[in-house]
Amino acid sequence: MIILKICPKCNTKQPVDRFHKDPSRKDDLSFYCKSCKKAYHKDNKEKLVERAKKWNEGNPERAAGHRKKWLSKNMEKVKEYAKNRVFPPGHQKEQSRRRREKNPELMREYRRRSEKKNPQAKAIRENRRRAIKIAAPGTGVSRREWQEVLRQQGGKCLRCGTSDDLSMDHVVPLVKGGADDPDNIQVLCRPCNSKKGIKTIDYRSKDYKAAILKDT
Repeated sequence: MIILKICPKCNTKQPVDRFHKDPSRKDDLSFYCKSCKKAYHKDNKEKLVERAKKWNEGNPERAAGHRKKWLSKNMEKVKEYAKNRVFPPGHQKEQSRRRREKNPELMREYRRRSEKKNPQAKAIRENRRRAIKIAAPGTGVSRREWQEVLRQQGGKCLRCGTSDDLSMDHVVPLVKGGADDPDNIQVLCRPCNSKKGIKTIDYRSKDYKAAILKDT
């Protein structure tokens, strides 16, 4: 048996599955049918967005609770949406810039915590900042690329063999025109890196260098 309910907006009898659930009502169903509510939201979008914004600002704790509850129920849907979402070129970079400008202290704290968990992140960021400052060629070395260089070069200093306090060294120093990219990177511990200074010394194996030349 199909249970029907009358929508007072369009004045039609419809199956109850065409009404949203509303626990605040006696029958647990919305007053209007889904079609009428959709049309209302479409015609009054700006008004409803402004009303919701004011309510969220006046009830931050309840709003956070509602968001958390909704996310827990719809996490798979959110992940699927994020996975398939296509951004225009430069969108994420622009979003990051806006977040930094809007919440500078929060972003600095986030970066400090991230760098504390992963000291290499700070080294990579400082390395790129230095390369940009002197207008060195190359597009930089990402964290993933640095991890790959570490793996390919054995995860140890190529000069002394230690696996402690490793750092990123440019075979041809940036100040001598070396490129800031993975093909110009070798793994050295900090003491060996300091001893090498701005000299051009390549500690990488012949096979490793041959593989680089083959890929280029």
